[in-house]
Amino acid sequence: ASGEARGAPEAARALADRVRGALGADVGLAATGVQGPGPANGHPPGAAFLGLALDDRVEAVEVRLPGRGTRIRQYAAISLLNYLRRALLALPPAAL
Repeated sequence: ASGEARGAPEAARALADRVRGALGADVGLAATGVQGPGPANGHPPGAAFLGLALDDRVEAVEVRLPGRGTRIRQYAAISLLNYLRRALLALPPAAL
């Protein structure tokens, strides 16, 4: 993402949807945010936006993660997989 949308939920949703389409996958995941050390685009360090494209849903959530740089990226990856896990658990068994 670039420009004003960087780090925003709209960017995370768009990225997740593009990933799903580009790969021809059932699921698209994306993460964007602010690694620090200072704020960016009105968001504090550690603000991350997790995007999920699954079935007819394309959504994003904001999370606040501790640390800087590599630590934030690690927590973002873990949080993104947990977001997917929770979304899959919410599906009816026949959909899996």
